[in-house]
Amino acid sequence: MKIVELISQMDRRGGAEVFFASLSIALAKQNDVYCVVLHDGIDPSFDELKRKFGSRLIFLGKDKRIDFKSNLRLKKLIRKLSPDVIHSHSQCAVSMFLAFGCKKQSFKYFHTVHSIASKEGPFYDRIAKKIMISAKRLQLVAISNGVEETIERIYGAQCPIVENGINFTRYSSIQPKTTFCGRFICVAGFRPVKNHELLLKAFSKLSKEGFTFHLTCCGGGETLPNSMRLAQELGIAHVVTFTGQVSDVLPYLKKNDCLVSSSHYEGSPISLIEALAAGLPCIAPNVGGIPDLLDSNDGLLYEAESVDSLVASLRFFFKQPDSFQSFSLAAKKASQQFDIKRCADEYLKLFLEAIK
Repeated sequence: MKIVELISQMDRRGGAEVFFASLSIALAKQNDVYCVVLHDGIDPSFDELKRKFGSRLIFLGKDKRIDFKSNLRLKKLIRKLSPDVIHSHSQCAVSMFLAFGCKKQSFKYFHTVHSIASKEGPFYDRIAKKIMISAKRLQLVAISNGVEETIERIYGAQCPIVENGINFTRYSSIQPKTTFCGRFICVAGFRPVKNHELLLKAFSKLSKEGFTFHLTCCGGGETLPNSMRLAQELGIAHVVTFTGQVSDVLPYLKKNDCLVSSSHYEGSPISLIEALAAGLPCIAPNVGGIPDLLDSNDGLLYEAESVDSLVASLRFFFKQPDSFQSFSLAAKKASQQFDIKRCADEYLKLFLEAIK
């Protein structure tokens, strides 16, 4: 089967980008796969993708605004490759719509929604999807039950669910953790949606209550300077490390005890799956697809947007340290269902059924 994996950009390390790289590599083991990126540039952490695909990793040089020339380049490329399936991620629907409209094509077009449907892209992205869905030229795929529910509300259509996956090769030798030492990590790009302000305020309150901890924040982005200033203002800068953008989060996961998320909304975060695979219990807001990832054995859900609810979850292992090892064991076990091979097999099943 010839498959084009299509994504908007790869110049940053986000969940959709990590998933795109892992899935493309897994699919290419048994299929003819091309990776097409609308915008130029690639983060150094995706060097393996460049090595694996070489000339089959294609950049279309799209401008940040609507770029009709890049849509034409996309159309010409797809006609040249003549794939059986195009599978896109992030904001590609408008480019696909402008390139092909709603005319019947020789390929089947799938798009995976990586966030709640109302937030995945601007309004015109959703309009393009609605038109193509109505014309039966697009099949959406959800990464969790929570995301599927939002797709049904926004687009009025049910869709298959294929849970995210990661490559477990580097995680297989990591043993569950045994002792809680108060070391927390947040892996999230510094953007408004990630709500680092809530995170820092919660740890400030934890500090005032006398708990000893350290917080590592991995990621770069537009709100990083503001978060660094806020840590200073809250008096916790000495116990918070801002790493900036990192190409490999695994060394940081190994050094910490728990992963903490503070996002306004999420789909099914790759960062949580990676943390579970490294044996880290997760503390995360009860939003989007997160409840589909965590249960009471491997993580703690708190009320979104609530500092007090987050602080209550942060206190948990300080007050019940004996439960930490069992949580770590459960996290490691739970992560096994998110293997990228299983994920790739499910996508291939979807693709084959569509072609038949």
